[in-house]
Parts: sequence; C-alpha cells; structure tokens
Amino acid sequence: MYWDIVCAALGSIVLGFLWYGPIFGKQWMKLMNISEKEAKKAKKKGMPAHTYVLMILSALLTALVLKLMLVQFPFRTLDALFATAGIIWVGFNVPLALDSVLYEGKSWKLFILNSGYRLVSLLVMTYIYTLF
Repeated sequence: MYWDIVCAALGSIVLGFLWYGPIFGKQWMKLMNISEKEAKKAKKKGMPAHTYVLMILSALLTALVLKLMLVQFPFRTLDALFATAGIIWVGFNVPLALDSVLYEGKSWKLFILNSGYRLVSLLVMTYIYTLF
C-alpha cells in the first residue's frame, strides 16, 4: 500500500550512505574538521541505535511529504515532477540550510555538499515515485 514511500525513503538512505561515504565522505570529514583518527574511533564505537531509527523516520517523513506535494501537482511528466522537487528544495531546504553558514559558522563548501545531497535525494525519491 505504501511501498512507494518505503522505496523512496530507502533510495534516499542508500544515496546518503554513498554520498557521505565513498563519493564525498573524505571531503565532508575535512569540512567538518573530523580527523581520520576521530573517524576510526567513531567507526569502532558504532552509531547508537536511535541514530538509525531517527534517520529512517526522517527519510520516511520526507518521502511522505514529497509524495503529498507531488500528488497536488497537475503535470505528471518526469521533467515537471523534477522541477517541482527542485522548487521544493529551493523554497525549503536552501533557506533553512543557510542557517548553518550564517549562524553556525559552517563553510559554504559544506553548505553546497549537504544541500547537493538533499537536492539529489529529492530527485531520486521523485524518480522512484514515477516507477509506481
């Protein structure tokens, strides 16, 4: 019944593991000022279970809200749906993510890396919805 939402959330999670792992993991660690030693220590310690639970719930919530917004859009072509996902990203993610630069002292490069993930994630979820 809600397999499309579960699949879209799973797509976002897999993308996140790739994005912050083999694709941009080293750049992200550098931008976050995390040393190799700290990363190895954290990896050995492992992530708390609640981190994974919250990640899954966050992905499911994003997938659900995206689906609700896309259903309201009258055009169902892939490019129109991608444009809608892009508008959602520009209207919601970009302004909210700017706080990390403006108030938390994070770099623009980190903003671009994190915001890029969120854009690609929305596009992946949107594409997955077209498969159902």
